[in-house]
Amino acid sequence: MAAEGDKSTFLGSLRTKIILGICLILVITVGTFIYVGHMFRARFLLEEEEKSASRISHAVMRAIQYPMLDGEMEEVQAILQRMNLVEDISVLNLCDSSGAIKYSGIPDNIGKISESETVKNALRINAVVKDIERYEGEKILGHAMPIPNEGACFKCHGGEKKILGVLLVGTAWEPVEKKLGTIRNQEIFWFIVCIVLAAGFILILLHYLVIIPVGLLTRTAALIAKKGDLSSRVSITANDEIGHLGIAFNQMTANLEKSRDELLQARARLEARGKELEDFTYIVSHDLKEPLRGITSFSQFVIEDYGNKLDEEGKGYLVSIKSGAGRLKKLIDDLLALSRVTRSEFSFQTTKASEIIEEAIKWVKYSLDEKNIELVIAQDLPAIYCDKTRMVGVFANLLSNAIKFMDKENPSIEIGYQNKADCHQFYVKDNGIGIEKQYHQKIFEMFQRLQKREEYGGTGAGLHIAQKIMEMHHGKIWVESELGIGSTFYFTLPKKKEALRGRNETIQRDSDIIGGRQS
Repeated sequence: MAAEGDKSTFLGSLRTKIILGICLILVITVGTFIYVGHMFRARFLLEEEEKSASRISHAVMRAIQYPMLDGEMEEVQAILQRMNLVEDISVLNLCDSSGAIKYSGIPDNIGKISESETVKNALRINAVVKDIERYEGEKILGHAMPIPNEGACFKCHGGEKKILGVLLVGTAWEPVEKKLGTIRNQEIFWFIVCIVLAAGFILILLHYLVIIPVGLLTRTAALIAKKGDLSSRVSITANDEIGHLGIAFNQMTANLEKSRDELLQARARLEARGKELEDFTYIVSHDLKEPLRGITSFSQFVIEDYGNKLDEEGKGYLVSIKSGAGRLKKLIDDLLALSRVTRSEFSFQTTKASEIIEEAIKWVKYSLDEKNIELVIAQDLPAIYCDKTRMVGVFANLLSNAIKFMDKENPSIEIGYQNKADCHQFYVKDNGIGIEKQYHQKIFEMFQRLQKREEYGGTGAGLHIAQKIMEMHHGKIWVESELGIGSTFYFTLPKKKEALRGRNETIQRDSDIIGGRQS
């Protein structure tokens, strides 16, 4: 496995891609030049051999011309035999118009029918034919020259225009092929030498001009990514694109470092203000609750002790004062609850959902019994990874809402569960007054109420707090409802513990990276 990983890294590296690309370009370019050059040289050698064969053919023709005119055919045979001894000549035949060999540099061939395609083509088209062919097992360059019936030949052959025969001169082609092979081998050798030298020179340049600077950039970027060391800089001084990239990289890192410092300072200020706000919240809570308790108590005392001395209007004023103080106390309690949700640490653990629901029911049991509400709870509930205390609060809040807005003669509430692929989905369903569709989102906003305070109590903060708790659990909460029929509140929790485990540790780790601390 390690070897495969190393191989994959090697093939995927910039160095390898550049090397392979350059080698491919060099091979194609140099190979094309060498191939074209070889083809030109081969063509040149062929043309030279054809010229040589043509000169030999004309020389032979001139040598046998006069003996043939004088009828001295023995002299013609002797001339052919002598010229056949020349090193470059392999075949020397004089054939008649039927292709039969009448005279030859090799006497044993006399009387045979020539198998040379060059001779056959020359007789067929009545023109000189030059071609490479295999003759009696030997590769030759054949030069077939037709012998026309001319005036000097009329006394023996008559005046009819015809081809008397063909003179075939064949020069050995194998020496030419050996010469071409030697040239080709030399060209391949020099091709390899040129490729190696050019590739080596280019690679050396690339190593110092590209690979080293890019490697330095890569290592510095990796150092910043892994350890958050924004003080790292690259020392590239080249006045080219890579040098400009290094300068831009250093400027970017410097800007990031500056932004990090500013972010840390802003965070410190926010934390200080948050601490001040938290202190202020608790101070306000303590300082406001004390006089509110006094107002509530004294209002009650006045009603009880002096109620008979007050008229109905005065009693109404006292009741309003007591009610207002109670609502203000409830509002302060909800603000404190929201503050605890958004600022205090969460404690995640695996807990049975049935245990959470049991504790939530204890919160609202009196109200359930008072309104004689039927409560149905799903069986086989799973264990969930959550902050138990806060999830108890979510269930209790949804149950409390369902109870509060119940108006049916046969009231019922159902706590259910649906197993999804990647999450746990719970729901609390009631047959209460329901909610119009246009308000399905609005009810989760802070202090939003759809009914008059006199009809239904509460500050309107409960669903907003529940939504914040679900956000902290990386879940969602929503409602499906129809006016007059009832409401169903759904919420989800991720199944994977990694989505929740170490939420606070993740925040701390991000802070460490921003602060430049190493893990």
